[in-house]
Amino acid sequence: MVLFCLKNTFFGRRQSIMKRLQLILFLIPFHAAVFGLNITIIESQYIHTGSVCDSSWREVVTSMGHTPLIVPYQTLDDSLFFEYTDVLIVSEGPVGISQAAVVNILAFIKTGRPVYLQSEYLPNYTTNIAFRNIVSALGGKFE
Repeated sequence: MVLFCLKNTFFGRRQSIMKRLQLILFLIPFHAAVFGLNITIIESQYIHTGSVCDSSWREVVTSMGHTPLIVPYQTLDDSLFFEYTDVLIVSEGPVGISQAAVVNILAFIKTGRPVYLQSEYLPNYTTNIAFRNIVSALGGKFE
C-alpha cells in the first residue's frame, strides 16, 4: 500500500508539485535516522585523565542517532581512519597532534568531510598550530 501511495504521489498526473514537495520534506528526517553517520572522536583522556570531552561528544553523537567511535590520538598519524569516518572530532585542545596527523586531517577535509578541531586559549597548543596550518593550506589566514 505504501509503495502504491508513493508511486501515485511521485508519478501520478493529478498530484501537484506542492504535494510531491511535502512528501519529500516529510521523508528527509527518516533518511537521517536510518542512515546515521559514523563519527570518529579522538580521545581526550590521554593528557588529562579527568577530561570528559570525548565522553560528552559520544553522548551528543549517540543522542542524534549517529554512531560514535572514540579512538586514540595516534589514529590520526595515518589515513586508515578515512574508510570508517564520516565526521572527525578532535575533542581536546592539548592532545598533541603530530605533523603527520595535520597532513592526514587536511587530506580528510579535502575529501569533503567535516572536521571539528578543538582549539584552546594558548597559541602553542598543537591543535591551534594544526588549525593555523590547515587554514593556511586551504588559502585562508588565522592569527
